[in-house]
Amino acid sequence: ALHAASGLARRATAYNLLHIAAGRGEDEQVRRARVFNPFLEREEILGAVLDLAVHWMELLVLEHRLERISRLAAAAQDQGRRGEEDADDDSKGLQELLLSEVTTTRAGWNSRDHLHWLVFEVENELQIRPKQMA
Repeated sequence: ALHAASGLARRATAYNLLHIAAGRGEDEQVRRARVFNPFLEREEILGAVLDLAVHWMELLVLEHRLERISRLAAAAQDQGRRGEEDADDDSKGLQELLLSEVTTTRAGWNSRDHLHWLVFEVENELQIRPKQMA
């Protein structure tokens, strides 16, 4: 309480959850979480805190995916308005990319079991495709 009142206590941010989850192994994850709250029990960190971190990162991956879909849809619409000669080929390419982005789902791996993959997706604003994990 004294640290908080003095402004010396570290405040955890959403990206600190990413840092905690990215720890190599449970011991490092616990150590990283205790920097922000030394009173958390190991079970709380490996349970509720990591569950929250995983859920938040999954939402970030979804947000990045929605941004990609929005950009592709806007580009396809813009291209359709311009009516260029190559528009048919380019439009088909954009439509294929858009369809691929909309229909691709995460299958075959669990975020909690592969935290480093999830961290990789968040840090690079991408989504691992099913054929990439094989």
